[in-house]
Amino acid sequence: MIKDAEGNVFAVETGDGMALFAARSFRVGEIVHAMNGSATRQRTRTSIQIGCDDKGPIHVEDDFGRFTNHNGRRPTVCVDGRNLVAIRWIHKDRQITFDYGQNERDADGEVEIAAPFIDSQTDRPVGDLLAEDPSLELSIVPACFDTAGYAPA
Repeated sequence: MIKDAEGNVFAVETGDGMALFAARSFRVGEIVHAMNGSATRQRTRTSIQIGCDDKGPIHVEDDFGRFTNHNGRRPTVCVDGRNLVAIRWIHKDRQITFDYGQNERDADGEVEIAAPFIDSQTDRPVGDLLAEDPSLELSIVPACFDTAGYAPA
């Protein structure tokens, strides 16, 4: 088990790989984890997109964010800049997840995953449901938001 310094989250091996969990309960709108890694233009299997600017998507590699798994049906957090923010009540020891299809986008706003995979809940490629029905998009998760101070040099 790996714990963050703030006592908010911890990562453990689940049998399917590492996963991030809540070390305490969180209310809707509360910051679950602030990502501190360096900003980069490089999209990787473990990076998280934190925004876009005129040069394209901006990503971060974070020591704990990298363990945040995908959930396309009932994610617990959204990405808001460098923060993972609770979008529903999260009980202690519940897995922290976000919808990769909501967050990982190319410069044109299309879903782009560094390591595409089939969503085990839907048996479809991640982001496929959004392509079919854009109304599924969470209004609180901007596809490309103001990223002043987040862009890499």
